[in-house]
Amino acid sequence: MSLILATQPVAAVTPLLETNVEAFFSRADAWTKARDTMRADSLQQAVRVAEDVRQAEADQVAADETARVVELQRQAAAATTTAPSTTAPPTTAPPPATTEPSAGSPTAAQWNVLRDCESSNNYSVVSVNGRYRGAYQFSQATWDWVTSLHDPSLVSVDPAAAAPAAQDAMAFSLWSSQGWYPWRFCGAQAAAAA
Repeated sequence: MSLILATQPVAAVTPLLETNVEAFFSRADAWTKARDTMRADSLQQAVRVAEDVRQAEADQVAADETARVVELQRQAAAATTTAPSTTAPPTTAPPPATTEPSAGSPTAAQWNVLRDCESSNNYSVVSVNGRYRGAYQFSQATWDWVTSLHDPSLVSVDPAAAAPAAQDAMAFSLWSSQGWYPWRFCGAQAAAAA
């Protein structure tokens, strides 16, 4: 720069400086636009990834529920084919809270613990997401499977709208084939209440 100043008059240097400043601002503006575009693209990509993850999680939950229902149906079919009965099954199981438990069956106190944990003993309660219904928080798929085996007149009935005695009977029927497994957390509490 000192050479330029020494050899050129000030009037000749001013346009050169203005050109360099304009070029600098032009490059800075281009860089800022490129950075902003890259940030926007990165944000859009992050949103797409988050949506893909959320959808994959929802698909997994649905697949797990379907697999669980299929497994319950498979086990019921296996139980039916391995132990043929000469008498027709009862249309409903005895309500667990009002009958004397047989050896190894849950007690009335255990059913109370289960209902309290699942629904605060509210037979018409519906979970926040609407998926689980009634005192024992049946999903509609599980309810329909159990009722199809024990009381077909209740198939497609909303578990939360079913009579308390019917809910108790279907919960007992489900417990008879699956134990506390369908109620993993609350079932563990009920089993511990023995």
